[in-house]
Amino acid sequence: MNLAIRDNFLKEFIISPTVISQSPDLIKRQQRIAAQGLSYLKAPTVRDEGWRFTDLAPIYDTDFTSPTRETVDHRVIKQFFLPEAKNRLVFINGVYSNEFSDISGSQLGIFVGNLDQYPDKVAKIVEMRFAAGDDCQNLFFPALNTKMVNDLALVVVDSNTKVEKPIHLLHISTGKRNFSNYRVLVALGKGSSASIFEDFVSVNADQNLTNAVVEIAVEESANLNHLKIQREDPSCFNIAYTNVQQERNSQYSYCSISTGSHVDRQDIVVSQIGMDAECRLDGLTFLSGNQTGGFHSKIIHDFGGGTSKQLHKTVVAGKARSDFNGQIHVRPEGHLSNASQSNQNLLLSNKGRINTKPQLEIFADDVKCSHGATVGQLNDEEIFYLQSRGIAFDDARKILIYGFAAEIISLIGIESVATLIREQVLQQTGNKHFL
Repeated sequence: MNLAIRDNFLKEFIISPTVISQSPDLIKRQQRIAAQGLSYLKAPTVRDEGWRFTDLAPIYDTDFTSPTRETVDHRVIKQFFLPEAKNRLVFINGVYSNEFSDISGSQLGIFVGNLDQYPDKVAKIVEMRFAAGDDCQNLFFPALNTKMVNDLALVVVDSNTKVEKPIHLLHISTGKRNFSNYRVLVALGKGSSASIFEDFVSVNADQNLTNAVVEIAVEESANLNHLKIQREDPSCFNIAYTNVQQERNSQYSYCSISTGSHVDRQDIVVSQIGMDAECRLDGLTFLSGNQTGGFHSKIIHDFGGGTSKQLHKTVVAGKARSDFNGQIHVRPEGHLSNASQSNQNLLLSNKGRINTKPQLEIFADDVKCSHGATVGQLNDEEIFYLQSRGIAFDDARKILIYGFAAEIISLIGIESVATLIREQVLQQTGNKHFL
């Protein structure tokens, strides 16, 4: 990669004047720390171990601009609204949209909104939780997000409060070559429960870059279901980092579906910082054409009795490239931890490439941990069997590809989203890139 090109990216968005002056006082302190850290942090390249299969040259080679206010037709945006949700936060190129957001369904004990208006209890949580982890200051893209973001999507649930309906967090990418930084902070109090749906979409977007950071705190005995769909335009770029802190007896379930973007990189770190925490990570990635997709996860068992289960599936066609890195880290205090991890890949083209690296790092006794990875192609005998039953060759392939993905789709707990993904997967498997 041309280092001069990367330096131009750095100069535009790091060395240039910050946007801190436009930000609320509530987050300025952490932003100054991030700005100082970026003076020595290096933008990652394929020479860095964690990024060697994620080529960011197309990003560094694009002349981005800071997003300006874009006009988007309400009829177009309305098609993305989640019918099951009573609360919806909409951000357009990282900027909160009061016009399209709807928090009229807020109930006693929850706050859903942004930094325009918030009660004192939310301010205290933001001060304690925003960019609190080292990763948000020591990793390049999270630190860049911390420095440049000027608003937050906030979901705060009081102790012993049950949120029945999912909360929709809709991020819309629009315009040309816009670089947006999108930030979410979710905090669940003791014994509470909630469901959030992150949705990344594009409207007339061309070569936009979305840099997203999500910070989640799940306190003792709380339960969070987290669904994320990334379906941005194939010309765009999406880089996302999620950090989850789980306290004692808490439950966290994460399901991620990625079908869009030219370069898609998803990182998630889950820290079980209390006894008997439960975590489940499930994911599905569809790649075709010249797409590059990366999914990196790290689950840290800090204390004993914790459980984690991960299943990530990837379908690769055309000249696409996939990178999976899953790490389970059991610290010395993590006795009686139970962790399993599986990465299953379906390769549909001899020009595609799949890289998978499951990892176990165990520093405690009396644990049960397992991991595995598979890479395979469609079974000729299964295709022949379907053809013998009168099913055309292309339709047989489509059925088998969908069957591979169906296990993850079945885990989507919101019916309208599950239907949407079923239709999208069926449509995509019929695309010429998959035949």
